[in-house]
Amino acid sequence: MSLQTFRSTPEFTWFDLSNPKRESFKNITEHFPLTDSDIEDCMNPRHLPKRENRGLSGFQFMLLRVYDPSAKPTASNTHQLTRKFALYFNDTKLLTVHRAEFKAVDELAKQGSCKTPHETISSLLAWAIGSYVSPLEDAQTQFEGLEEAAFNAPGAKKYKIRSAYLLRRRLFVIKRMLRLTRDILGSGGYEKELFETTEQLLFYAEELHESLTQLMQLQLSIVSQDTNESSLKLNDSMKILTVFSALFLPLNFIAGVYGMNFEWMPELKWKYGYPVTLTLMAGVAFLTWLGFKKSHIVETPKKPQTPLPAKKATGPATPR
Repeated sequence: MSLQTFRSTPEFTWFDLSNPKRESFKNITEHFPLTDSDIEDCMNPRHLPKRENRGLSGFQFMLLRVYDPSAKPTASNTHQLTRKFALYFNDTKLLTVHRAEFKAVDELAKQGSCKTPHETISSLLAWAIGSYVSPLEDAQTQFEGLEEAAFNAPGAKKYKIRSAYLLRRRLFVIKRMLRLTRDILGSGGYEKELFETTEQLLFYAEELHESLTQLMQLQLSIVSQDTNESSLKLNDSMKILTVFSALFLPLNFIAGVYGMNFEWMPELKWKYGYPVTLTLMAGVAFLTWLGFKKSHIVETPKKPQTPLPAKKATGPATPR
């Protein structure tokens, strides 16, 4: 826990509380009328960006989410990808509360360029919004790599649906945080430039998210098509095996009958027994094949038709 006084003048007092505990807020209650609800909002790491007025006290409470550049590559939700930054302020006092250490906040305090809470909050908003620029640029680069992999571009890595899913989740989080931050700017009367920057980043994130969604759908369609083609090839192979099995099944039956070792089988000593049996087997095989053709199980490939030569146009007969 660290409590710092970044600025202390009659016009502007700025306290910064990092990595706080509940008892840490007792040291600043004489400057800020914090309620249990305010402390709970500061301590809960999962709250989303918002801005609220604190009634007659004249104070306002604001929550921001700053993108964490040290987030793990597998991070995919708000708590894993961003860090909370809370502000409690009025016209002359400002309290900033955060768990993680932010060098940008220390640098802003050292510069001393902000003379009022409003100017300081505007600078902090610009810093929080700007934290999403780099991850959006990285997302654009990853999307281009996934797009090349999906269409097997030369030198591209193998397409992985999980990589696309994680990138889509990160873009969804960025979209949500930017949209909520835009709502804060719209209701707080801050610089128009901040609002326009947030709008541009939000549009960029939505465009990337939509393009990635379409790419994932296209890739799933390609995978499904490959699976269907493999299934069709397997079905054709099974059809051929089935046809041959059906052709030889009655022949095996006839051969099995006359292969039995019974003493009294008249056809074995018949002069025409062998040719008649062969003829019977050939006839059964032919009838079976004919049945397959009539039921369109076996089809003869058709020869491609050659186009007929175009007739020369003949004009009207010229009178002699």
